[in-house]
Amino acid sequence: MGMASLLIALLGAAPAVDKVQVLSGAMTCFASKRCEQVAETTAGVLHWPGLIYSRAPPKWGDRPFTECHPGDTLVLQESLATGALWATGDQEAMQEKPMETLFNEEKVRAAFQTVFGWSLPADPESLGPGALPKYDAKQLQKLFDQLRVKPADQVGAFTAQQLYDLALKKRLTRVARDAAFIKASVPKAKLAKLLKDYKAAIQEQGGGFSGPRHLKLVAMEVLPLDQGPESARSGQTLGTILRRTNDGTWPVVVALLKKLLAEYDPELFKELGSKL
Repeated sequence: MGMASLLIALLGAAPAVDKVQVLSGAMTCFASKRCEQVAETTAGVLHWPGLIYSRAPPKWGDRPFTECHPGDTLVLQESLATGALWATGDQEAMQEKPMETLFNEEKVRAAFQTVFGWSLPADPESLGPGALPKYDAKQLQKLFDQLRVKPADQVGAFTAQQLYDLALKKRLTRVARDAAFIKASVPKAKLAKLLKDYKAAIQEQGGGFSGPRHLKLVAMEVLPLDQGPESARSGQTLGTILRRTNDGTWPVVVALLKKLLAEYDPELFKELGSKL
């Protein structure tokens, strides 16, 4: 799933499971991997259950942290799958042996498929340097509808708004700003040409193809250097747009992004909603 799609899905479970439990389990994984563990005496400390890294192997416990770093595609994907397992499994047993349950990739992926009826894509790196996985727009829309919660809804110790601010806001803000800038800077015909060139480069270079390097060079070439956010020229969001354009899901991703911003970051939506 593309970065934007995964971020959106985390706030967007089948009727058979409790979506709050899914989101709670997802936050457990995310906190363990992307929220900086700190001493209890640190100012502004927050708490969420997760892995404590003061021992080897890590143990389950109350995890104090102060901030969360934006999640990459794989971490967000794993978090959502972990949430599916948490919502449907024996939570006490999972806490006893977290590395064999909650943090076992095979088990959490199987839980996601059982709960939602479709398989999460493999780690992009395992598919090869030029892999272009395809996703289904209806599945993304359904996942969002099933997991959608209101900002004031309680999820564990936090509200959904607090979880958004901790885990998703930085990344979604970047995605939204980059996407608006790219849309304003790259006409549709040019975008289609970039996608064609992207796929051709994959075929020509084979195992030597580097997606990040290719996309950064393209972004530096086609985007104005003296305008817009610097992050857009890293090529990351451009790559998301090209891949989701390739499988036809980009319009759905944009529509869902707008819905999330309207609810969770109305000021940013007011600024960018019409530009996406």
